[in-house]
Amino acid sequence: MKRLYTVTLACLTSSIAFSQQDSVSLDPGYQSEVWYSLSNGEVSSNNVSIWDLGFDVSPTGYAIRINAGSGIRAWAYPGDTSDFETLDTTGISGWTELTNGEISWYEGALNSLENGLDVGWGEYDMSTHVITGNRIFVLEFGNGSYQKLIINSLTSGSFYFHHASLDNSMDMSHVLTKSDFTNVDFGYFSLINHSSVQVEPQSDWDLYFGKYTADLGMPYNVTGVLLQPDAQAVKAYPVNDPNTYTNWGSWGFSSDMNTIGYDWKSYNFSQGGYDIADSTVYFVKTANEDIYKVVFTGFGGSSTGKMYFNKSLVSTIGLNEESSSFIEVYPNPASDIITIVSDYNENATAQLLSTNGSIVRTTSLKSSLSTQSIDVSALPRGIYILRVQSGSDVQTERIIIQ
Repeated sequence: MKRLYTVTLACLTSSIAFSQQDSVSLDPGYQSEVWYSLSNGEVSSNNVSIWDLGFDVSPTGYAIRINAGSGIRAWAYPGDTSDFETLDTTGISGWTELTNGEISWYEGALNSLENGLDVGWGEYDMSTHVITGNRIFVLEFGNGSYQKLIINSLTSGSFYFHHASLDNSMDMSHVLTKSDFTNVDFGYFSLINHSSVQVEPQSDWDLYFGKYTADLGMPYNVTGVLLQPDAQAVKAYPVNDPNTYTNWGSWGFSSDMNTIGYDWKSYNFSQGGYDIADSTVYFVKTANEDIYKVVFTGFGGSSTGKMYFNKSLVSTIGLNEESSSFIEVYPNPASDIITIVSDYNENATAQLLSTNGSIVRTTSLKSSLSTQSIDVSALPRGIYILRVQSGSDVQTERIIIQ
């Protein structure tokens, strides 16, 4: 059962007016990545090269990200997994290159070919709930070296995987267990050092500063700001005076992790250095629903790796009227009918989406305790996403149709 806790907004204006200057440093050459809390400042930072793969450690998660910030590239080998020992990179220019998505943290490069029961790196078995690897990946590292990789399986909360150099002089197998990583979204692993790495901080953070892959007509590594998975943001543009503008309620928040992104700055080729977008304000709603205003004021480029900004708290929540809401979905896996039990303070909308984002079923949920069934008997077998929204609250749940 997933339980939501909502609270009413209070206009605590006495604590909202102060604007604070701050900066984050990625170091020269963008060697570091930074995890930042809008209430507490920098939470942690690390050298960007200490990890190679990021594994989704949520209970039902299977996403796998590559560290594009350190220069890693990934391709799907077009042959069979039985070719693992003998494959080489002949023809790699014609293979499918895989990149992390820039909308969700869970759009990892290695699960980007997801289709139905194929999660991109393996096939989900609905009877055993085991994902078995069905694809070989070739990784190129920032130093130009290559490794081949197969995710053998995800079973009982552990990822089993096998990687080797192209000539098999290095050939190793590893296990990454989700329960070894607590209070984080991803568990990280270094294929170079053959060990798991604690990268993401366990304490609360709101913004990630670092390098990531953007779609600029082709995959391209950029330097910018990404949202924590439970945060939302909106770009307010144009505004007359970014320093005084606080009307966040006129804009719709988005959970896309690249809502702030990289394009608040642009390189000035005639004068050198970077220009900061004018008339622009970002509002960030944190996981606990505090709302901060962020205005960028400077960028040092690769010579310093510094980003400068002003931040202020413009809305916070009061605890004087707490209510508890929940949603439960059963059975899961399902074959004919799924039933949604919900208890919201206002009406909600439930959408069932395929993994490519298409809405395949929609229904309404009444406020207060209610039950609603959805017929899924005609849907193809596979993995779906149930998305339920009530006001600003959004819940998602993976649903398996078998």
